[in-house]
Amino acid sequence: VAPPPIVAPEAPRPRPAGFLVRLAAYLIDWLILICLVSFVTLPWNEELGQMQTAAQTEMKRLSAAGPTETVKADWQVIGRYLLVMSSVELPITFAYFILFNTLRGATPGKRIFGLRIVRLDGSPISLGQAVGRQFGYWLSFLPAGMGFLMILMTPEKRALHDLVARTQVVIQR
Repeated sequence: VAPPPIVAPEAPRPRPAGFLVRLAAYLIDWLILICLVSFVTLPWNEELGQMQTAAQTEMKRLSAAGPTETVKADWQVIGRYLLVMSSVELPITFAYFILFNTLRGATPGKRIFGLRIVRLDGSPISLGQAVGRQFGYWLSFLPAGMGFLMILMTPEKRALHDLVARTQVVIQR
């Protein structure tokens, strides 16, 4: 009589990461991104500072107007600042999230907390999924961040951008 086959126990599935730990990881990533953008824009610091001051002054002027006053906005001042900063911040932000998530499975903020982004079957995400996730972030912000609050409402703790990209954030530790 042959002995029964030895069956390895099934590895436990990683637990989904909750809202607060994901928020903490995002805040760390946000601080890192502020440092990166500041470093990249350092050569233009004086010019950007002047543009920011002009845009803030224009916004204050608009908000100080009474409800019956007609004030003509100088949208060129505001738009120029937003355009310049967006042309710097967006590519850096996209590259940061897409490259870290594709190559390392997590951003530095997520890695600090032992989190990892995976496909639904637990395998690493693809470049296409990382790009889809990043575009899905915009959807998660609308309306009023409800896409992020879905983490609190779904048993798998998936946000809208996770659903769009077919990914999940799990605790690795």
